[in-house]
Amino acid sequence: MLDDYLQDGPIPIVRIPDLGSVLGERDTSVPAVRYLGIPFATVRKRWNPPSPIKPWSGIYDATKLGPAPPGPTTVPPLLSAIGGAIGGTYEACFSERDCLNLNIFAPTMSVLSMKASQPLLPVMVWIYGGGLRCGSNNAPLYDFTNFVAASVHRGTPIIVVCINHRLGDFGFLASKELKEDIDNDPTLTGEQKAVGNWGLQDQKCAFLWIRDHISAFHGNPNDITAAGSSSGAVTVGFNMLFPALHGLFQKAILQSSGPMTTGTQDIEGDGQQDKMARLRALPEKDLAAFSHVNGVMLYRPTMDGVLIDQHLAFVNDDPTRLDPGVQRVLLGVNQDEGSASGAYAVTKAELWSAFRTRLGGSDPALGRAFDQIYGQPELGRGHDSDRQAARLSILAFASTLLCKKKEPEQDGTVHTSMYFFQCTVETLEKKAPGLGASHLLELLYLINSAPCQQILTPQEQTFTKHVQNVWLEFIVSSSTTAMDAKIVPRITRLYASPTMGTPAKERDEGGEKKEEGDVEENVIVILPPSCPAPPRFSTVHVDGGSAEEMAYAANKRAKTRTTDMAKLDKE
Repeated sequence: MLDDYLQDGPIPIVRIPDLGSVLGERDTSVPAVRYLGIPFATVRKRWNPPSPIKPWSGIYDATKLGPAPPGPTTVPPLLSAIGGAIGGTYEACFSERDCLNLNIFAPTMSVLSMKASQPLLPVMVWIYGGGLRCGSNNAPLYDFTNFVAASVHRGTPIIVVCINHRLGDFGFLASKELKEDIDNDPTLTGEQKAVGNWGLQDQKCAFLWIRDHISAFHGNPNDITAAGSSSGAVTVGFNMLFPALHGLFQKAILQSSGPMTTGTQDIEGDGQQDKMARLRALPEKDLAAFSHVNGVMLYRPTMDGVLIDQHLAFVNDDPTRLDPGVQRVLLGVNQDEGSASGAYAVTKAELWSAFRTRLGGSDPALGRAFDQIYGQPELGRGHDSDRQAARLSILAFASTLLCKKKEPEQDGTVHTSMYFFQCTVETLEKKAPGLGASHLLELLYLINSAPCQQILTPQEQTFTKHVQNVWLEFIVSSSTTAMDAKIVPRITRLYASPTMGTPAKERDEGGEKKEEGDVEENVIVILPPSCPAPPRFSTVHVDGGSAEEMAYAANKRAKTRTTDMAKLDKE
């Protein structure tokens, strides 16, 4: 079957049934090939659902990047102040109409030919971060060629697809006038009536394209892992929680965020009847300019009653809301998530209040519980430029999603693994002392694209394969047990207990585990390459107990970590 779709030779051409052929770009230095800028949909009208792409004639040139969504080109935002190969800006061609394209990174034809007798390859779909305000799959950081090559070298080849979606006001603007406009459009039906969630609609359209066409690249449409960092993880979580977005993938990776990081917004109230017409008439560059006005503002999905049927605060901790098709989840945080937040001049009181509201909502009981668990911030030291930001962000990100579900006819759970990333980057630490393992820093070790290689030391470069192994093992393993079999032999008591998660029935009445020393087995601890001992990893899946027990365990780990950090600060 492989030969029907792939031509092994100097020109990597793939024929996609019912669409057309695409010409890719072979990287002669590694066993990987790129297919760039393949359109999966078009935007025919501003603030309307995407229109699926139509078949094309001839061979589509997929050797160059496609247009980016209109918006800032600073990626990643939290590292832009540092500059260099990762921060700063990149050049891009923008198009509101044609920005909905995807990049496919696959093993070379010769590698696939050797594997032709085995099943189709697992697929990871990457959703970039940027606060739903900025980002693009043509940012140099998101070249997954080396990541795919690493999968080939370890004997577990995968395919990576990096998708675009609309951002900022193009993707997440909502108003009463827009809702009226959509409601009165006779050409729109069903989910097309969604308002303020154009970016999520774009993502769904991309996942459906991948489901229908990735087999042409020898990818398995039934083995899809949705992965994202920061706001990308937010949208992965939304796709898991809301039925209109279910059925798109089988595994999920949420890095440094989750849906509660942004929450949901209401549709804006009354305004001038003609303002939407004026906004539609604005040139895309002028509308995109509004995203620059407030670089800190995070856009968020809208509770429109169609795509998002309830406010997130009411569904985030309800395990029955999770997509029944998602069987495994990997989620985690970096040690110093908030270390880069000082540049935003947000006071500790403001940051603490925002997260208290986000996690506790308007329920006074939940607010009191938050205060009891996390206490009060140290408010006497001005703006949030110290370790308090790191403490608080860990608590916020680690508590964003309870990845567990019950199924009617079986004791079904979402098998959940967690990681805690502690690695730093020497070059960045010299430029920004105290940055630590900041938000997004894991991407340098994980993706290992050319810009990453420019700033990683030789020792750090060698260590990338250990970080990649954790993600790759999750993507390719058919079960949590299979993943554990590969990772668990690395565990020593120096860093974690060698036993797996203690079942809920073995907990005492207070929720504590009975066995002493069995505390951190829930987490894949990714230690810096400079550790005196070789890097160690530990894994766990949360199989038993109620959602409340899971929340208790997550909060206990977060609080323990905060206490440890406070001790370190005093030393």
